[in-house]
Amino acid sequence: MGSISVACYKPKPGSEEALLELVRNHLPPLRAEGLVTERPSIVMRTQDATIVEVFEWTSQEAIAGAHNNPAVIALWKRFEAVCSYQKPSNLPGFQDGSLTSSPCRRGESRAAYCTAIVMAS
Repeated sequence: MGSISVACYKPKPGSEEALLELVRNHLPPLRAEGLVTERPSIVMRTQDATIVEVFEWTSQEAIAGAHNNPAVIALWKRFEAVCSYQKPSNLPGFQDGSLTSSPCRRGESRAAYCTAIVMAS
């Protein structure tokens, strides 16, 4: 059974485009390692420019194994160069239900990949 994750990436100054490029392209290598499912991810940008991604790991074992997988570790180092990881509960508006977002698409070719959701009361 899969396991849904919510990843929150706060771009470092001047690194937003590099971060978006990583987010757009990191699932195929994880799929090649058998770690994430084929379910499309949901990617959005919050008011404070944090990128939020919802995706599905294949299992809890896949999550645990990712921490020892050289390909995943290399990918995570690339993320760490352009962002800091945030807890969803620390995002402005998350706890009170007023979190809003905008699409993080760049051009129509990515429209199917990046989807906006609004979690407003």
